[in-house]
Amino acid sequence: MQNMQWSRRITYTLKENVYIFDEKELEKHSGPGVYVLKDKKDNILYIGQAENLSERIKKHIRGTSIEMKVNKAYKYIYNVDLYILANKKAKFNRYYIEIWLMNTHNPPFNSDYTPEKGNKQKMEEKRQRYFDKVKNHYISRNHWSGYEKLAYFERLPLEDIVLMISEGLFEDRENTYGVHIADKHKWYSTIKKSYIARLKAEYQYTEEEINQLAWEIGQNRTYPNLKALLPKKMSIAGDTQIKNNYGSGFELPVETERNRGQRRPKR
Repeated sequence: MQNMQWSRRITYTLKENVYIFDEKELEKHSGPGVYVLKDKKDNILYIGQAENLSERIKKHIRGTSIEMKVNKAYKYIYNVDLYILANKKAKFNRYYIEIWLMNTHNPPFNSDYTPEKGNKQKMEEKRQRYFDKVKNHYISRNHWSGYEKLAYFERLPLEDIVLMISEGLFEDRENTYGVHIADKHKWYSTIKKSYIARLKAEYQYTEEEINQLAWEIGQNRTYPNLKALLPKKMSIAGDTQIKNNYGSGFELPVETERNRGQRRPKR
């Protein structure tokens, strides 16, 4: 089955590693296509197709889809690959790509078009093999860094969360979730650009290198700061605050439209 021969030519664009924190990027892809859900170690969890990629993927991320409710699999979703179709009206093209990918990868949470063919016992065994494989890797949301959890709450790129904290754009508020971004719009319109320029001038790093360093900080559960990675001293204000509010013991709630709206700051 893996050596499938295509009966027609299908044109698509492959967009890899769209991280689930980055809602702006995800919402750009509201057209039809095929999606591949992956965990933090790039293990494929589930493959599906949708008329609206963005909306379908959000259901999986929030844990409201039937497929990802099983064993709370949604907690392991970290990034997504997208196969964006050039011909949006050719519905069957999505099915061709989806079936080909499922046959190729046999994801643990797919049942159709896989060797298990929907057999309940075989499916349970396949899922258990996945959990046995990753159990010592600590890759579920409960084991994310504080920065990752905050990026998930705020639906922003991880590197932006780290840089915002370093620039002091967070404030304490008396609410369930503790910390919120004070002004996202100002960050993207003016502050980020000037802050990156200061860092480039002071440390002789490119913007790409600064973003990469911020990304590395965000993924690290030991909560390092820029001082550990840059040649001159520069600490991130709020490290302790983030650790206390979003440390390894903090469990993310199941995403719903209601509680999602409550934890986003007013614009």
